[in-house]
Amino acid sequence: MTENTALGRSIAAAHEAYLVPHVALGQARLGAPFRMMVAAARNLVRSAMVVWRKRPDLVITTGAGSVFFIVLWARLLGARIVAIDSFARFKGPSMFARIVGPIAHVRIAQSPESAKLWQNALCFDPFLILNEPRPEKKPLLFATVGATLPFDRLAEMVARAKARGLIREDVLIQTGVGGVRPASRRSRPCRSTR
Repeated sequence: MTENTALGRSIAAAHEAYLVPHVALGQARLGAPFRMMVAAARNLVRSAMVVWRKRPDLVITTGAGSVFFIVLWARLLGARIVAIDSFARFKGPSMFARIVGPIAHVRIAQSPESAKLWQNALCFDPFLILNEPRPEKKPLLFATVGATLPFDRLAEMVARAKARGLIREDVLIQTGVGGVRPASRRSRPCRSTR
């Protein structure tokens, strides 16, 4: 299960995948509460149809508002739920983790600090479980706008700063669907990913 975005559609082209409408609390905060409610209603129905047809015994989720109804329906039909919080959450659990946590059978945080604040969470810090020393890091600036909407002003601002020499690190810009693909004027272009 994944969102009906460009990334989700590319996954569905090569693998069995079910797409649900994108739902995020940010939609309401950005002044589109009606659009969020319509997407949530469509997501609720689509999720119910998929869970009813597939009848999963186990759901493993890394979160996002769009999969909340999958988790809820699967739990109601008896599936075990494993919720893995975002690797980006070092200081505490994400909003999704706090919402789905009470119905999850297993909660996995990816930092010790976050695990302490997420009731009964296990901690699997990928940096601590490596059996070899960490590879030496190259300085890298990763600018991301998410996979759903472009944010051309940010991408262009980062590219201009790199071109002016204000950013010494290599730059990787994730631009979103339809976003601009800026290039640095220095010898190494900014790499861009959608």
